[in-house]
Amino acid sequence: MTSKSCITDKPVSTKDGDSLQARDYAQALSLFIRHADTPVTIGIQGGWGSGKTSLISMLQELLEKDEAHESLCVCVNAWEHSLFQDANSKMDVALSLLGGLADGIEQSVVQATWMSRDVRDRVNKNSQAINAALGALKFCLRISARIAVQAVANAAGAGEAVSGTFEDKRGEQTEQKPIAQHVHELRESLREQVGRITQGGKPGKIVFFIDDLDRVPPATAVEILDITKNIFDIPHCIFILAIDYEVVVKGLEGKFGPKSRENEREFRQYFDKIIQIPFTMPIGAYATHIADMLRPALKQLGLPAGEDSNLLERLAEDATLATGGIPRSIKRIVNTLSLLNYIAMASRKDADASAKAVMDDLEARFIIVALHINFPEICRRLMERSAFTQWTRAELDKVWKLESGNCDSELAVLEKSELFNDEWEKALYCLCAQSDWLKAQAKNISQLLNNLLVALNGEKGQSELSEDGLALMADILDSIRVVSIDSETSTQHIDDSSVKTDSCTYFCRQFHEELAKALPKGALGKPANEYAKRVKGGRRYDADMGEGRALCMIWYNQTQNFEISIMGDRKNILQAKASPVLEKYIGRVDEYECEGRSKFWLTRQHDGFSFNRFRDSPARDYIDDTVTLYETVCKAEKELAALKR
Repeated sequence: MTSKSCITDKPVSTKDGDSLQARDYAQALSLFIRHADTPVTIGIQGGWGSGKTSLISMLQELLEKDEAHESLCVCVNAWEHSLFQDANSKMDVALSLLGGLADGIEQSVVQATWMSRDVRDRVNKNSQAINAALGALKFCLRISARIAVQAVANAAGAGEAVSGTFEDKRGEQTEQKPIAQHVHELRESLREQVGRITQGGKPGKIVFFIDDLDRVPPATAVEILDITKNIFDIPHCIFILAIDYEVVVKGLEGKFGPKSRENEREFRQYFDKIIQIPFTMPIGAYATHIADMLRPALKQLGLPAGEDSNLLERLAEDATLATGGIPRSIKRIVNTLSLLNYIAMASRKDADASAKAVMDDLEARFIIVALHINFPEICRRLMERSAFTQWTRAELDKVWKLESGNCDSELAVLEKSELFNDEWEKALYCLCAQSDWLKAQAKNISQLLNNLLVALNGEKGQSELSEDGLALMADILDSIRVVSIDSETSTQHIDDSSVKTDSCTYFCRQFHEELAKALPKGALGKPANEYAKRVKGGRRYDADMGEGRALCMIWYNQTQNFEISIMGDRKNILQAKASPVLEKYIGRVDEYECEGRSKFWLTRQHDGFSFNRFRDSPARDYIDDTVTLYETVCKAEKELAALKR
């Protein structure tokens, strides 16, 4: 099967795509609906991306496939009815959605081929009365709104400037029915319509699904709830509303003020009045199935983790810690990883090696991407101070203004529970304490960083980040900047402080000193950088050698190769003519590469060179080979110069 670059966020509607086992809940809800007294409203509660739409889709499928045809389903999307509407007109959005519900009844009847022709004809005829009642209500509301605007304008002394707008309506205003009467007439028209459809008991109920209420402004969502509750409070009607309680709270703040302990009961009473049956998305139950969700997703993207059950379980734990188990957030992590993998493949000459490379550090990349997406504040701090196991409150109080003394009592309690024992974890807690949201997630973030420590080091039981781990993390942190949504992260400098005195830099400095002694005097100049800098995929150290020559040492983290190269002057000889000369030296060197018209590189490569070898291998062991490499470059330059003559 050809792998794909991303997994879709399309809602699940069938059992085959239900890796999180939400269908059991849909099955239970469908049985509840079949036996429910009416009217009743069920609220499907859950945050962004928790799977409300998927659950609704599965529930609708179960009801529509019922051979007894006990239910007729009508679906509308609240967000679609809010598009292109005046952002300040809650009433327009609510009335538009109300019209969508009325039209949806007729459309569902037309599509229900199992219903009798007589019922369909009667429904079609009654739809005209419903549309007339709805139109009259809309007209009345608009006239009332205009009268209110006129009254305000007159009170402000601007009556003459705007009154002409309403002159043609004044005759109609005195004849208008009260709004309550229009509402009553619309409700009765709908009651008659529902009665015509359900009078034979097949269907016995009409189930209305309203999705994406949490995507419209909260105050508008509350307006929609009020109108649908008052107008559709009709026997044989069941409403399924996808909305989060917190959206209702925000929408009611204009009426009750900000939520507090004193008025919390008022918010809850309103919600209970509108929603008789609350159902909260079972995010907690997802945790046991996240590995089942990740396996096909990673396989589809060509990321080879599906056969490693231990890795999948670790990734599932990391996903739960970072996202709380929200399906959409997990998909975003996986899709971001896939994009980064494509970018990595594009930058490698050997694309076939990419899958294994990604497999080797997949968990580390997964965790850092998860932190970047869900906790960007923490990710930016990692960019600033990559060696997080060396974080201390004393140092970071000055740098990040942690005010860690304010957390002493909380840390003392946590330490008794064997949480935040290490100094770096305490510094992390103080960092999280700067935000209520991060503080609530501090335990999860701490566990994620502990998991990252193991993933970067490649083994458990180490309390400090290894040099290999630091190099890998710098590479990953650098790569994620292209998927940042804020300029602060995309331009954040990656911490280089830990490399200035580490074993790689020490090795390169020693090598430089020893090589300068072994080469002719003046052949090796000063280093271009005083330490082995982090570059994409590894570390690099450069030095000038005069006469157009240069020394370059590169260590590659993923392939564990260490290359020592010397650049020579090709004397503007074309590559086609230069290559036969340079090929003669293969054997004394591992490879050559032409650059532009004037430069070439000869390289000696040392395979299986882990980062620890910088500490364990004396630099002088590589001097003789490098002197030979230098002499070879000089000989090649002479032969190339002869070609030019």
